Amino acid sequence: MRYQGQLVRWQDQQGFGFIQCLGTDRQVFVHISSFMSASRLPLVADRLSFELQRDRQGRWQAVQVQWLDVPQAGVVRPTVLKARVWMTLLVFFAGLVLAVWSERLVTGVPLCYLLMSALTFCCYGMDKRAARQGRWRVAEQTLHALALLGGWPGALLGQQVFRHKTRKLAFRWLFGVTVALNLAGLWLLVRSDLLRPVLAVH
Repeated sequence: MRYQGQLVRWQDQQGFGFIQCLGTDRQVFVHISSFMSASRLPLVADRLSFELQRDRQGRWQAVQVQWLDVPQAGVVRPTVLKARVWMTLLVFFAGLVLAVWSERLVTGVPLCYLLMSALTFCCYGMDKRAARQGRWRVAEQTLHALALLGGWPGALLGQQVFRHKTRKLAFRWLFGVTVALNLAGLWLLVRSDLLRPVLAVH
């Protein structure tokens, strides 16, 4: 069953707020990850449509949230986003394997990307859990640094799996910059042969 209400409180930095249900004094918690559209950030006084669901502590929270005043035709569903993420990761790592096979890269490069991605993925999971429990967070600068150093595939996957850091426009923009810089650096290294295997001459 869907309900309607108005956003009466919103903490942009923390990514959560409260919706007052239409016709009552009841307020329910809402997290940024529960919004089905990334067209813009939530604002106080937004009119919303939502469903109710209990969290792990048994408290009611709003999920599947939509703006009543914003057209929903352009919404990209989570399943489509995840498909795009998997395709991006598949193409990237296939390119790394091809570069190793053609002796343009040493075999350690894909391994470094995998290790950094695993570390970054875990950091996203830890930060998501800390955000829910109100504990000490992983700094955004740390997440961006990990992405820049080669962990961006894990960051991209973590954003979708944990539904974390996907709505904050400033973070998404800077994350895109770190990905572009990392790929540009990799391309320059490949072109300069600095990461090319050293072949023994007999």
